[in-house]
Amino acid sequence: MKFKRLAFIHIEKCGGSTLIHMLRSSFGIYHCDIIAKEYQNQLVSKSDFGRVSKLCSSTVSFAGHSIRLYHNKDIKQDKRTGFYTILREPVSRYLSDFKHFGSCFSSVKNIEGWLKVDARKNFMTRSIAGEPNLNKAVDIIHKNIVLVGTMELYDEFINQLRLLFYPNLLTKRYDVRNMEGKRYEGFLHGMYEKIAKINTDVNVDFMFDYNKYEDTIIKNNELDIKLYNYVKTQIIPEQQQKFKKLADELGQHKLRHTNKSSLMIKFIMNRAFRNLVYKPSLGLYPVPYKLELYKNV
Repeated sequence: MKFKRLAFIHIEKCGGSTLIHMLRSSFGIYHCDIIAKEYQNQLVSKSDFGRVSKLCSSTVSFAGHSIRLYHNKDIKQDKRTGFYTILREPVSRYLSDFKHFGSCFSSVKNIEGWLKVDARKNFMTRSIAGEPNLNKAVDIIHKNIVLVGTMELYDEFINQLRLLFYPNLLTKRYDVRNMEGKRYEGFLHGMYEKIAKINTDVNVDFMFDYNKYEDTIIKNNELDIKLYNYVKTQIIPEQQQKFKKLADELGQHKLRHTNKSSLMIKFIMNRAFRNLVYKPSLGLYPVPYKLELYKNV
């Protein structure tokens, strides 16, 4: 189970921002939030990994929304790279996604508008399979993804990931990032609270009666619910056995804790390398980068 590098398939609103902060802080310039050179489809190819390796041949960690295994078979067949991802309870993820887009973009005004956005229905299944195809998603997980975590078992996932990265040390320290949904009293308890908008230029009505829209919300995530339950009941128990054996072989004492000041230095180095070296090599300015597809949701 040894790979030259590990690549995180970042599915939106599944705890990925927290993990990416850990990766940046743990590996410094040896972690890359990868950007697709081909801007039209916004999905990375094998050549995108190669460009990073030319800049820093010792890169051990990649991450990004642009990493999608259905897009390029050359990526799936790369035995040097281990792919992993995190899923989340689908209804919770879907409503958090609504909150995120409503706060940042003007294309969705209320829950009724959100329920009509086809691209966000069964989004976890689409992110893995490239289409709303449960069997294809399960097949890709079995054949090409070495670790699938869930947001609900986050600490267990991090411990397993640390074993995968060894001898490179992934920190166990993390601060929860990008959790706008916490401003609600809960996702599944009747009426939403009205909240102060993060972006005051966006006028979105976040308040709705969950019971009124529950059937449609569940229908919009029907495949994701099946996928999530399959991972919980079939994939995760297998992983627990596999990683317990790996932990016994490795010896947990080798996974020492990382120094907090060292993490900060590595994080700063990561940001400097990204903005002053990596982005300019792609012809991009050192400013925050967003996928173009988000503008069309």
